[in-house]
Amino acid sequence: MDYCRILSNIFSTTFSKDDGKDFMSCIEAANKHLDQKLESFNEKVDEARDTEVIALSKTIVWDVESTENVSNLVKMSKDRLSITSKSAFSTLKCNSCVIAGRYMYEVQLKSKGVMQIGFCSSQCKFTQDTGVGDTKYSYGLDGSKKRLWHVYTKNYGPYWRSGDIFGVCLDMSKGIIEYYRNGLSLGTAFEDIERGIGISLFPAVSLAFNDSLTANFGGSPFRYPVHGYKPLQLPPMKLLYQADQLLEYLVNIARLISSKHKESSTVPKSPTDISVDSLYMLISALIVERMIPLLINSYVVEDKIIKIIKSLCVCKSTSDSLIQPGVIGSTLEAFLSLLWTNMEDFEIKIFLKRLLNYLSNTFKETPTDLEYENQRTIIVILTCLCNHTQTRKFFLEHKFFKKNCLPLFLYIKPPDESTLELLLSDDIIWTEGLGGIKEVYLEACEKLKSYTSILYERQKKLILTLLNNVDGDENSPSSRKIFMNRFRSFALDNLSASFNTTTQPAIGLSLLCLLLDVAKQLHDEEKSEKPYLIVNHRYFYDNTFNYGHIDRVGGVMSHLCRVFKKELTNALGNEHQHVEIPPEPNNLLRDIYSTMFLVSTGNGTSTYSVVRNALSDQTNHQLTMPISPGNIDNHKSICEIIDCTIMFYQSVAYKYVVMIADLRDNISHLSNILMETKNCRDEVTRNLEEYKNSIEGVSSTHDEILKELSEKFCERKNIFAKRSIELARKQAWYRSVALGTQRRSLLCWLTGCVFKTIEEASSSNVLFSFVPEHYITVLPLLLDTILDFSFHDSGLQHGLVENQDLLDMSAEFLSSHLADSRVIIASCKDALIQALGTLTCHQSGIKALENCSEESQLLLVRALLRKYENRAWGQSNWIMLRFWLGENSAFAYRDPRQPCIFQDNTQTTITLPLIRGRQKNSSHTGLLHLIAPPCPSKHFQQLIRQVLIEDEQYSTGFLNSLLTQLNWAFSEFIHILQDIENLLQRDSQALLPDPRQLKICSMCFDLTISLMRALEMIVNIAPEIFKDSTRPNSDNLLGRVSQLVIQVLSRVTVPPSCFQFVIDLCLPDLISVTHFAILTAALGTILGLMSDELIFETLAKLPKVSRHILTDSSFQIACLEFALGEIKSTVHVPNADQPRGNFDPKLNRFVDPLTNEIRKIPSHRLLNERTMKNDPPILKFNLSDYMTHVTNDEIERVKKLIEVLQMRQSLLSETTLVSEDALCTICYARQNDVIFEPCLHQSCHSCIIQHLMSVKQCFYCKAFITMVKKMDGTILYTNESSPSSRADSLNIESTSTSHRDTQDLDDIDTSN
Repeated sequence: MDYCRILSNIFSTTFSKDDGKDFMSCIEAANKHLDQKLESFNEKVDEARDTEVIALSKTIVWDVESTENVSNLVKMSKDRLSITSKSAFSTLKCNSCVIAGRYMYEVQLKSKGVMQIGFCSSQCKFTQDTGVGDTKYSYGLDGSKKRLWHVYTKNYGPYWRSGDIFGVCLDMSKGIIEYYRNGLSLGTAFEDIERGIGISLFPAVSLAFNDSLTANFGGSPFRYPVHGYKPLQLPPMKLLYQADQLLEYLVNIARLISSKHKESSTVPKSPTDISVDSLYMLISALIVERMIPLLINSYVVEDKIIKIIKSLCVCKSTSDSLIQPGVIGSTLEAFLSLLWTNMEDFEIKIFLKRLLNYLSNTFKETPTDLEYENQRTIIVILTCLCNHTQTRKFFLEHKFFKKNCLPLFLYIKPPDESTLELLLSDDIIWTEGLGGIKEVYLEACEKLKSYTSILYERQKKLILTLLNNVDGDENSPSSRKIFMNRFRSFALDNLSASFNTTTQPAIGLSLLCLLLDVAKQLHDEEKSEKPYLIVNHRYFYDNTFNYGHIDRVGGVMSHLCRVFKKELTNALGNEHQHVEIPPEPNNLLRDIYSTMFLVSTGNGTSTYSVVRNALSDQTNHQLTMPISPGNIDNHKSICEIIDCTIMFYQSVAYKYVVMIADLRDNISHLSNILMETKNCRDEVTRNLEEYKNSIEGVSSTHDEILKELSEKFCERKNIFAKRSIELARKQAWYRSVALGTQRRSLLCWLTGCVFKTIEEASSSNVLFSFVPEHYITVLPLLLDTILDFSFHDSGLQHGLVENQDLLDMSAEFLSSHLADSRVIIASCKDALIQALGTLTCHQSGIKALENCSEESQLLLVRALLRKYENRAWGQSNWIMLRFWLGENSAFAYRDPRQPCIFQDNTQTTITLPLIRGRQKNSSHTGLLHLIAPPCPSKHFQQLIRQVLIEDEQYSTGFLNSLLTQLNWAFSEFIHILQDIENLLQRDSQALLPDPRQLKICSMCFDLTISLMRALEMIVNIAPEIFKDSTRPNSDNLLGRVSQLVIQVLSRVTVPPSCFQFVIDLCLPDLISVTHFAILTAALGTILGLMSDELIFETLAKLPKVSRHILTDSSFQIACLEFALGEIKSTVHVPNADQPRGNFDPKLNRFVDPLTNEIRKIPSHRLLNERTMKNDPPILKFNLSDYMTHVTNDEIERVKKLIEVLQMRQSLLSETTLVSEDALCTICYARQNDVIFEPCLHQSCHSCIIQHLMSVKQCFYCKAFITMVKKMDGTILYTNESSPSSRADSLNIESTSTSHRDTQDLDDIDTSN
């Protein structure tokens, strides 16, 4: 063997024959050569630096010794360069200062909040309120506000972004400080700074809570070095020289190993010889031994090693194949294998962590070009490293899923604003308000997408590399198995985070969509006939997947295991391992954390950090499961990817989708403002021109006024146009990359997988209860996304022809499972309702529901018509109304917006946006706070009618519960209004009511309106229930409905009205409380009941509905006239209090005929004409003022109703007036029609039936009542427990409830 030639190939120098006579001489020669080479470097000392920089230690880092209690204020990395603030405003300075010369340092931002970076002197004292730049001898820049701070403040530079690298340059000779952002100068920031004897400046930063950055004082190469400025810490030149030499030698060995040399297969000629491979390993051991101190040095890793690895990331061509970097046979694989072989585990791990940290920090930098050249290079390097099996498994097991390392590599960050502006200039931007050419704008969006496509494909290749499933053996798991284990722990950690998720939503959505893309590709490669992946429902209960402490749709896991133990044994077999329930977490630390908010201590921040970290470690420990060796089943791994992405979408990714939709809504709002501005300008200009042309001799003043108005309109337009351009440029990124067509299609596929999985699980009967909670709670989120949020234009009703099969599938499942008894947990019940509500907000969703099977449709209708007790009736009631609102009945409710007399009526219901009420965490606040254009369904109206007509008992139970809840909601609402009125009348200087009380008041009003509209719907689509005398409960139901509706009208119209009093206060928290909503619902119900009685003809007998209305003691024609804005009938006021609003004849002289407004004193003071001029206006109510919501035909119907009732009221008073002796002395509202036995006293049936519910004695004589008969002899009640009496009791239950509900309203204090 030619040892000399081998040494020459490795060390690139000539060796003597003595050095290569045997392998021992060869090793000695190599050892000697290495020692001589490494000692030959003579380091030059920078003498000038010793007099310009005062360093307290050899390594320059953030100073923790001189800063008081800094450990309580910040969280710091081990190298003391990365810091995160854990107090209101933390300030740190460096452990070295500058007294002369030109020096700089760099900081990379990890957040974009309030931070002040710059320099300060040793004389500066900082507090939680003051930071760098807030004192005389400190200078700071806050990019979140674009401000410089040095006692004074001024504008400077652009807004900064997370990932930006700022260079902070100090020139003590000229007395200036200058900032650089990503290598570009922002100009001189401070001039003539304080200098002189005793003044030295320290690098310093101040950070608000949770803001974070990483500093570089010279311990690593500057990312953007500035010519003429030196780092505070000198580079380790000797180590760099040694690294150059040693890396060159090690790479030479790696190349020799990867090449097919004849010597590699040569058999040793004698026992003293060794093989070439063995010789390579011995020499490499000598090299690596000397390299170990260099490999853990950050400067060496970032300046030398990364360049070597980059040079090795090239494909190697052979005669029959192309070898990828990092795989067996490549130079990079040999290089990494030499390191793994010759280094201890902890040494190689430290090296790889530093290497990965550098790649991560570089990738997070803000892109300065549209090609993403830097990011693409980093992904290629990382993929090549992950091609090496040991390195890949180490990254997966120890690094990728800690601190969002891998998700950050899979996130495509938007380019810098200036870079994005080059592609999307102002003249290309399009919105509905700005105008422009939409096609040009969309073409630019597609071009932006094309720039990111290459980076996306490389990220996808990285994921596929990490999902390698052939590298497992009997001793170690495959990479895919490690990936799934760590990703599941990562997803569970985000799902169970009780304080805040650990992953940013934008990063989470990128990770999720990439995994979905890979999962879909793997599913397609299986050549399955099914388009959607179905997760085997056995995985939910056979211990295949770890769900931690996630609840199931049927309840808590421990309870389900006990209840369905037999079913589990039948499904899994006797020998299968029982389902393991993870132990409950130790709540001690969580209790400590909760207590910290109640107890304030001097070092509370430190306790916060300790407890939070301990709690996080505890959670991670519990959620991480041991990994078995070997490969994982391919289909099972794809199922697990889908399973984890479902929970990850719910916990993290969906929040980013909501942010994207919010930006779209903001653009739409700005567009409306711009169009309104244009219309106003055109109208004013046209009116002024017409006025000018109509009058001769007009002075030039009109031209000046016209010019001034034009300038004002232009100024207003420019303000909103500028903001619209900024948002539209941002939306271009959302359209093309963040939530483009590709990602939308992936989310549609995920939605299909979820529905197919739970549909398959539903067929397992009771084992459906084991479905994890997030499979159901994610449904409304996914449907929101594919039906609305993934569209970037403001129009709501999108044509979803390509997704109609998906919508049909979702509609079928939701219809048949809305009232599924197997769904126990409240969050899942609510999610099913929310998902169904999302479908009903869209025309395509209504169509999908109409396409369902008849059985599912019937199940849905019966679920909506269940009794209101013990269920979320408010939301199901809202869904039922979606099938009806918009129909031409009494009031069509074509416009879902809050009515306003100044409302724009140019928008059609198709272009109106979908308005959602959401909490801070982006979750739904309920369907009652969701406003959507109407999408009525004749089909479901007929189904509802069919169920109500055909099932008497079912419809009676539903309507009685509806009326009971309506009585409760309205009574609570009126009680709160009375409390508010009494409070302000007792004390004119009293504060406004508690916002919580107002919120409850508003909620009760919303529930009242929802219930009244449900009642209105039933009355209009199935009037026979109330008017068909052959139905046993029609009279009772009609009586209850009439009483309640009339009571509502009376309470909100007839003075003195606490409703009018609170309306006059104009409280912001009660903006939804209006006359319009409640009056239209009440009038619509009456019009529906009297639909066939609105005729002018002489009748011998009053019609049934008219009689019920006119004989009610609370009814007044004035209540109906109130809706038309003018009261002509006599108002029966219960006391002498001054009436208000439409009823006040004394205020007519204060009504402005143009604005129809009244000026009066605040509502909680007495009416006084002397103070009336200074009081705010109050608008009189009139239906004709709301022409965006009401048509002329609808108003005419109200007028006709009033005329008919007036005519029949006079007929009633002349021909059918009941004598006072014949009236019931209990209620004075109805005629006596029953008699009691044995005492023979009389009353109306409603009063005695309610009375008998609690007391069996006569009203008057207290005798025990044995029987109640009608005047015709029909027995209503008997105390004998016979079957007939039980039946009678059932029939009269609604009647008793009817009078009780009305009595509740009568009990309210009417003096107010």
